[in-house]
Amino acid sequence: MIQILIAGSHTMMRGALTQLVRAQPDMGVVSELAFDATVIDMSRRYSADLMLIDAAPSVTNWIDLIQKLRAETPALPLLVLTALDAAPEAPQVSRSGASGCISRESEPAVLFEAVRQVAAGGRFIDPALIDAVFFGDSGTNRVAEDGLSKRERQVLQLIASGYSVTDIARSLSLSAKTISTHKIRMMRKLNLESNAELMRYLFRSGITAHR
Repeated sequence: MIQILIAGSHTMMRGALTQLVRAQPDMGVVSELAFDATVIDMSRRYSADLMLIDAAPSVTNWIDLIQKLRAETPALPLLVLTALDAAPEAPQVSRSGASGCISRESEPAVLFEAVRQVAAGGRFIDPALIDAVFFGDSGTNRVAEDGLSKRERQVLQLIASGYSVTDIARSLSLSAKTISTHKIRMMRKLNLESNAELMRYLFRSGITAHR
């Protein structure tokens, strides 16, 4: 049974998430917490496999709260539910310490998949959020190589953010073999012959992994 802490600024939303989660036979809710300055101390009172955070637009400092949670409770994976596709701070989520991020607009099945993957020690990024999270609306963080396809850029950015081939495959609902193929093609276009060269490229490009 995956035990979940649910944090959010709106009581009704926390309640709705609790009902949704408890309908799954392999998931349970330990407690509901307010997502504010008290969340760190409150989270220490419970034993859970992960925290599901509803980062509503009204919570202006949610990135800071997630970073503090990560620092103070490093063993607790954080899964963020948000409307990042329209948020200017979207690119910061890859550096916040969260293990996963899903859109409020996604189907419940995406939420359940994310919970299971993060609880198992993996990472998850909602396919609907990849461009917003890694590139932003302005495109200032977009990889400069025009020779890469959109999918290859996504794979490159996810690798840079510490995602394994398996994590990327699950997040994009593709097979690990398909992701490996995209990775190979991307590396060929960048004239990279090994994972070590790929890591050096990411470092030189300023898009090294954020863990």
